[in-house]
Amino acid sequence: LPSPDAYHPDSPTLGSPDVDSGPGAAQPSALGRPGYTFISQSAGVIPRDLYWEVSFSTAQIPACVGQVVSEVSTPPRKLTVLQVPVPIPSRVPAPARVSINVSAKLRVSSTVAYSVRCSEGCTGDTYYQAYLLRGHAKPIRVPLLDLAPRRVSIAGEWGGAERFTRHYDKRLLKSTVHTGGEIELRFGVKVKDLAGNTVRAQGTALLRA
Repeated sequence: LPSPDAYHPDSPTLGSPDVDSGPGAAQPSALGRPGYTFISQSAGVIPRDLYWEVSFSTAQIPACVGQVVSEVSTPPRKLTVLQVPVPIPSRVPAPARVSINVSAKLRVSSTVAYSVRCSEGCTGDTYYQAYLLRGHAKPIRVPLLDLAPRRVSIAGEWGGAERFTRHYDKRLLKSTVHTGGEIELRFGVKVKDLAGNTVRAQGTALLRA
């Protein structure tokens, strides 16, 4: 009977043999002579050296009926089962960098402008809120001067910048920013980069009369 994966006495793991055996399946060959395929269920479980041999018996060969049964074995051979390589985890791309570019101090004019920059393509929203500052008093919200959320859409692998503006009536600004007072604009941006990471940035600027 064919016996693949049988341990040879020289096997270093002979003390705890993991002997496997089973019949071989004949396979056609290009030379017209059959080859044999042997399958072991345990050979690849543990990385180690395996010693195996194949035996052929005349017991069931029709042409040998009535003759003394004989068995022929191949010389033992060694098969080295290697450790399965541990897959290297793919590098998780670092989140994109996003920033708000605006002058720290703005004079009252008809336009407030700023830009949002992403280090790679990104999409999301940006806005700013206005607060009236008066000395040490608590800031007062001035929603009339807010910039409602605007869509950010920066395409391309290498990113870029997008500019945002809001135009005001000068009389509205001057009537809101009294002499000696100032408006604090609080900017915000929230975007998703190409890898789906959510990235945020904030900034402030003072709007003075």
